[in-house]
Amino acid sequence: MRENNLLILIILLSLFYNCKGQDDKKVIKTIVNQDSSTCFVKQNLLQKNNDTEFKFDDYKFELVNNEETYNLSINSKKYLTNLTLESSEINFWNYKCDNKNVILIEADDYYGSTFFAYLMDNDNLYSLGEFVIEQLDVEKKGPQKKDFKIYLEGNDVKIVTYLNGKNNSTNIFNKRNNIALINNSPKNPKSITGEWKVNCEDARSLDIDSDKEIFLVVQGNQIAVNMIKLEKSTSDEFFYRLDKKPLNMGSGGNALPWETYLNNNEIAKIKVLNDNQIEFTWLGFYNDKTKEREVTDCEFTINSGENPVILTKCK
Repeated sequence: MRENNLLILIILLSLFYNCKGQDDKKVIKTIVNQDSSTCFVKQNLLQKNNDTEFKFDDYKFELVNNEETYNLSINSKKYLTNLTLESSEINFWNYKCDNKNVILIEADDYYGSTFFAYLMDNDNLYSLGEFVIEQLDVEKKGPQKKDFKIYLEGNDVKIVTYLNGKNNSTNIFNKRNNIALINNSPKNPKSITGEWKVNCEDARSLDIDSDKEIFLVVQGNQIAVNMIKLEKSTSDEFFYRLDKKPLNMGSGGNALPWETYLNNNEIAKIKVLNDNQIEFTWLGFYNDKTKEREVTDCEFTINSGENPVILTKCK
C-alpha cells in the first residue's frame, strides 16, 4: 500500500514539472516573437564631417544652415525641416526597413539628448516628432550607450530606447507631417516689389518693398502683420510665415493667442501671373496647439469676396 502511494506521488510530481516546463517555453517563445517583429536594421555610419555631413552606405545626410535653423539634404535633395539645433554635438541614426527609413537626428548635450524623428518612405520625408533621453547621473556612471528598436504598428511608429542594453523608454508616434521638398535651382526669379490692389482706385493696397518681407493689413485698425518669405518659395510662387507678434493692435488683435501662431507654417502665398498681376491667397494663422487655421479672412478677401484674389500692380 505504501509503495502504491509513493508511485502515485512520483507520477503527480512528474506531471507538475512537465506542465511547468511547457508554460515556461510558451513565455520564452512569446518574447522572441515580440523582439523579432521589427524589420528595421541599424545602418552603420561610415563618415562624419564637422557635425554637418553624415554618410551611410545608401544615404548621405547634410544639415544645411538657413540663418537660425537647418534644413536637411538627403542625397542632394533638400527638405524644409527648419530644425533648431543648439547642442555641443550632432549625431545621426539611420534604421532601414525595405523602402522605408527612420532617421533620428540627435542633439547631444552632457546630461541628455533631444532626438528629432523622421520617416522616409521612398523619396517622401515625414516628421514624426521628438523625444528626450536623459543621463542625469553621467558624472558618476559616465555616458551610457544608446540604442533603439523600431516597430511599425499600422500607422504608428514605435521607438523603444535603451541605455547600456536596458529598456529606457517607449515613444509612440501616430502622426506624420509631410516635409516639403525645396526647389534647389530656381531660375530667373521674378520680383514682386510694388503697390498691388484689387483695382487701382481702391484705398486698400499690398505694398511690397522686398520679396523677402511683406507688411499686410489683415483687419483695419485691429491686425497688421509682418511676413517672412519661406525657403520653399520658387521663382514664381512665394510662401510667407508670420514674422513676430504685432506691436500695435486693437482689442480684437490683442485677444488672439499669438504665441501659438509663431511657427513655420505659411499664412499667405503669392503666385506671379504676369508682370502686372499676382494671385494672392490668405490662408490664415496656423494655431500650433489646435492644429487649425484661424482669422481666415483679410481685407482683400472681405473686400473682393474672393480667396484667392487677383491683384494688379498700380505702382
